[in-house]
Amino acid sequence: MAMSAEVKGEKLKEDFDDLLTCTICLEIFKEPKYLPCLHTFCKSCINTYIVSTVKDNNPSGFKCPVCRRSVSIDDEKPDTWANNLPGNHFILSLIDKRELQKPDKLCDTCEQDKQKAISFCTVCQEAYCETCRKAHKIFKMSKSHKIIPITDINAETSTSSLHAHVTCKEHPDKTIEVYCQDHSKPCCTVCATVHHRKCEQVVTIDKAVTGIKESEKAKNLMTKLTETSNTLGKVLQNQKTNKENFENGIETVLQEIITLREKVCKHLNELEAKLRNEVNSSRKENSIKLDDETTDLSSLKNIVDNWKSLFEACISQGSEIQCLVKMDEILNNLPQTEKDISNLLHEIRTISVKFEHKDIISDITSLGSLIFNEHRHSPCSIPGMKIANYHTGKIRVAFTIDVTTPAVSGIFFNNDIILTHYSQNKIVYYDNKGQEQEQLNIPYCLTDVAKVNDQTVAVSSNEKKIVLINDVDSDGNIYITGYDSRNIHQLTSTGQLVRIIPVSELDNTITAPPLVIRFQPNSNRFLLTFDTGATKVLVCEID
Repeated sequence: MAMSAEVKGEKLKEDFDDLLTCTICLEIFKEPKYLPCLHTFCKSCINTYIVSTVKDNNPSGFKCPVCRRSVSIDDEKPDTWANNLPGNHFILSLIDKRELQKPDKLCDTCEQDKQKAISFCTVCQEAYCETCRKAHKIFKMSKSHKIIPITDINAETSTSSLHAHVTCKEHPDKTIEVYCQDHSKPCCTVCATVHHRKCEQVVTIDKAVTGIKESEKAKNLMTKLTETSNTLGKVLQNQKTNKENFENGIETVLQEIITLREKVCKHLNELEAKLRNEVNSSRKENSIKLDDETTDLSSLKNIVDNWKSLFEACISQGSEIQCLVKMDEILNNLPQTEKDISNLLHEIRTISVKFEHKDIISDITSLGSLIFNEHRHSPCSIPGMKIANYHTGKIRVAFTIDVTTPAVSGIFFNNDIILTHYSQNKIVYYDNKGQEQEQLNIPYCLTDVAKVNDQTVAVSSNEKKIVLINDVDSDGNIYITGYDSRNIHQLTSTGQLVRIIPVSELDNTITAPPLVIRFQPNSNRFLLTFDTGATKVLVCEID
């Protein structure tokens, strides 16, 4: 069954109504602008929000009012930021469609004359009365425009029938005409000429969008968004239940304290007050923690639900171009959101509490102690997230990178790999399959490399008196390479030895000392380099 048939129904129409409502003013969007996280707001609403919340002398951005994700802006004047945000043309198309279905829709050109609109220009995106329609067909620049009767527009009419073009995000006065398959990016002819002239796979937008709604890529994305939303919903509900149980436990503890206090008379007053303060202090601290985690979970679920609703709307009501644009926008944002989900789920603990009292009346120095039990939620149920057993899982070599010289260090960088060559004074960039992409020569010997941000790396050298940096996995375990022992030592975050991993178990042909181990962020994958005697880099995974 095609996806477009799966997203029909009254409930979906209600969801679309939510997509058309600004979460700040709670009214239908006026000049909708959207952020990188894909949340949309009225231009005036987001402008007011930015101006009122940005107080720094040299502001670099603001946080989304809904999900609190940071939005970086280069312009120094916050009152201009809203105007520079991209317009949400897909939302506009849904609003136009709904307006055109109203029986009292007036002509956009002569609105003051109260003339009823009877037709709609798909190019100018305006409704016309009969007089304006005739005039529009007379003008040389507009006589070839497609005009459709408003009576032909109904709930099942696709927005692609109403909006002939989608504008380029970088050049709003240009329409999207081509698609770069090398960069998975739709663009106008200007973008194609300036930014993609060296790309090998650039096709027309019509070819790129053919069958996009029924493609496996679209189906997989919708499935992933649905599963992630459902999983986050369950985690969120569990967290709310956890908060309720925690509060109930606190009340139980307080009652136990009161009951015990009544048995030991005045001598226990000070001890009771001390313990009650401890309980209330712990409740406040843990309640704040639980509330913060609940808020973060709600924000992440809101992001995924918003993407899901947007994509469902694209599938049901959008054009193929709109669907492609939104799908790429969501896919570009999805890795960061999955990273945020993984990080949050690693931080969440289920907290319970009970009170252990001493059954004595005299010579009491303490009424007891509070015990908080926490256990980490496993993110294994999040689709696409692979969970490794770091302490006992088998380590296997995923692939090998052959290098011309030993003494190599490296890191994972945005899912790709960067290696530094000590003796050759160069940095080499590889893709996520270990294929070399480019090199950069450096005027001194390089000993190590570290990621600064998504665009920058830092390198170390003996000249700078910085040699090596240890690494940790996503579960907090510390890894140290044993130069003399030819082993990898895995420690807990507190320094306790978990296990020793001989290099020979990974590759028995390597006798050189291990040099650097680096984990891919939020992953079970790591790379291992070696000192003199080995000219290869192992990329391994822990099952």
